[in-house]
Amino acid sequence: MIKPLCKLLAVGGLAFAIAGCGQNQPEIKASEPVSGMRQGSDYQKPGAPVRLAHNYGGKSQAGVAELITLSFTPEYDLSNVTIDVKSSSESLQVDSVAYSAAAKGGEAIDIPTTVVAGQDGRYYLNMSVVTTTSGGQKSSRSYSLAIVVGDAPLKKPDNPVTADGETIRIIPAEEKIR
Repeated sequence: MIKPLCKLLAVGGLAFAIAGCGQNQPEIKASEPVSGMRQGSDYQKPGAPVRLAHNYGGKSQAGVAELITLSFTPEYDLSNVTIDVKSSSESLQVDSVAYSAAAKGGEAIDIPTTVVAGQDGRYYLNMSVVTTTSGGQKSSRSYSLAIVVGDAPLKKPDNPVTADGETIRIIPAEEKIR
């Protein structure tokens, strides 16, 4: 009794598999990521649902005040958005900003701030964003905007390389003989 049943199941399974061959199979598409935020093809790490835009041109002059408008755009309605803007260096004077209010999704929060650097160099304007949804869920995100003053180098100088392809790091040293 069991042998004929096994034969019948085996033959039926084989017939089912053969019938499926040659048929148009539906195209399998990769699923969209569920974590993080997507806007177009740009991936953004999970965190506060706020995008940053600014009007900084990329170069400043020492001793000259420059007005920069920081624009924070929430992806959806938030019961509270807290934004702090600070300088990473004492050489870069910034109108420190502490903003806190409810925000509507898609409506930009424009924060004008003035920066002045006392000397040439590369400085950073640090921005911290903390959001709270109507359900009380908090999330945060940090941004940093490079402020280049004068003729500060935009990249590190290239280190020499040996014939073997190893990088040589020249480190100043002082030798003392006792």
